[in-house]
Parts: sequence; C-alpha cells; structure tokens
Amino acid sequence: MAEFDKAIPIILDHEGGFSDDSKDPGGVTKYGISLRYLKARGDLKYDVDQDGEITENDIKNLTRQQVIDIYQDWWNDYQYNRFFSQNIATKVFDSAVNMGQKQAVKMLQDACNQLNPDLNLQEDGVMGPITLIAANQLDSSELLNRYRRGCGNFYSDLIARNSMLGRYEAGWLRRAYS
Repeated sequence: MAEFDKAIPIILDHEGGFSDDSKDPGGVTKYGISLRYLKARGDLKYDVDQDGEITENDIKNLTRQQVIDIYQDWWNDYQYNRFFSQNIATKVFDSAVNMGQKQAVKMLQDACNQLNPDLNLQEDGVMGPITLIAANQLDSSELLNRYRRGCGNFYSDLIARNSMLGRYEAGWLRRAYS
C-alpha cells in the first residue's frame, strides 16, 4: 500500500514556497495550497493571524507542517493509500494537487482504458472501487508511462487554448514526466 510520507516530499518539491504570480491561475499559493482552496474549505483552523477570515496573509504564514497536515487530510480523503504502487499513488496525488482531483482521476481512467480497452472505465473523474481495482491490476510501470503522457498532453492542451500559460510550459512538462 502507498504511503503519504513517501509522496509528500515530491509534492512539496514540485510546489515550492510562497507565490503571488498574478498570471498564475492558481493565484496566491504556498507549497501548492491556494488562498481559493483554503477559503473553500471554510476551516478557520488555518486563520493563522486569527482575524476571523482566510486571507493572503494566512497563506504567507502557513508553516510547512500545516501544509503537510492539509495534504495528509487530502491523502486520507481520497484514499491514495489504497494504491498498491507508490509511484502511481504519488503521481495521481501530485497531479490532483496541480490540476484538481477530478482531472487527475479522469487521466488515470483514460490511462487504464488505453492499457486495457476491455475495462471500458467511465472517465468521470471519480475514484471509485472499479477505477482503483483496475489501476492496481494493471502493470504499474506501463500505467505510469501512459499517465505521464496524459499529463503532458493535458498541459499542452491548456497552453494551446491559452497561450498566456506558455510561461509555465517547461515546469509543467517537467512535472508531467517526473
């Protein structure tokens, strides 16, 4: 079974520290935790300055441990530990952090279908038991290769639809194929 402690260093490395790039669709972030995400959680546990609302200042002041705790919740909520392959669990988790859980799972379902068309998985972005069983039964090395290509294609498509995102291409593609 996959382990959070083996995945989190990769996420933190890919996400880096504080960022307030006005051209980044993610907005204000620290280690990949966005202001939009923390507000949507509605959890004042991360109201670091205790002013009663989640603001940019709270993102700036998140500690590394608080970020790890948030990601631990995410790992548990989506049950990434149920993957047999650590590499698949880490890659899907990393993709979910960057592009959203639903998109990450759709790409996993597509990669599974590519490897075994008889599966005929519904590509709905829901990590249900059928998707998990399929991912666990397929050759993890081949599945990872297909998944990485899917990530690369996803980022390339985003850039094709919005050329302003081209500035992120090198980093996104490096992440896709890592």
